[in-house]
Amino acid sequence: MNDERTLSIELDLLPEHLHYKDEGCDISPSCLACPLARCVYDTPHGKQALLKRLRNDEIARVYREERLSYREMARLFKVSTRTVQRVLKERGVKRSSP
Repeated sequence: MNDERTLSIELDLLPEHLHYKDEGCDISPSCLACPLARCVYDTPHGKQALLKRLRNDEIARVYREERLSYREMARLFKVSTRTVQRVLKERGVKRSSP
């Protein structure tokens, strides 16, 4: 019986006892140097959500600073004009004064 219990135990080594190759991802070249608080692979739809948030940040910035129309912005970001309108409404973005 003691032999059966010994065979079923798996080693749970501390991180310092493992040989870990930090290869990073598309977001950061190193996991240990990543600027994100939580790994995109540990979050449902993490990478997709991050890229969408970054795109939306840029849509808002361009709208405030560049004086482009919805149609021009939609072409620039390869999205529909409705997506541009939705992003700006969600963020309450207004154009900066000239």
